[in-house]
Amino acid sequence: MNGLTRIGTILITLSLTLGIIALVRGSSSETAGWVFDMSPLESEGALVYLSPRDLIITINTPKGVSLNLTDQQNNTILTVQNFTNGDSVKLHIEKREAYTVKLYNSYNTAQFVQLEFTLYNFEADITQAAIALAIAGIAIIAANQIWLKARPKQKLQHHN
Repeated sequence: MNGLTRIGTILITLSLTLGIIALVRGSSSETAGWVFDMSPLESEGALVYLSPRDLIITINTPKGVSLNLTDQQNNTILTVQNFTNGDSVKLHIEKREAYTVKLYNSYNTAQFVQLEFTLYNFEADITQAAIALAIAGIAIIAANQIWLKARPKQKLQHHN
């Protein structure tokens, strides 16, 4: 096996490994939750690290709160007003990074708030990396085989 074929084989092996990781992680969901005892007219926040997957945000609170989700550049990803008991919202997270979730209790009474994030489905970045590595590995092996077949064969000369 020559050097280019070895590199292509390594890339394909890495691709298969990432593909297995994506399959295992995509077949299960990850859930994280927070509990807030919010005073009247109070804001609470949390920093969450999310991967590029589908996300369900669920809330349990008797009255309702406003929710705002922003990325690291402070771009608003999601805003929900009067998010109340049992409500949920689905969205797709585009990139792997830390996000800030902020809750605001607009009522003049204290309330207990349970917030739950559930990530599910395949992680887009790992899946894309696996596909790109597989394509690169196959292309390198194929190009190497074409080059090996196209180059002129050298005859061995015997000197007496």
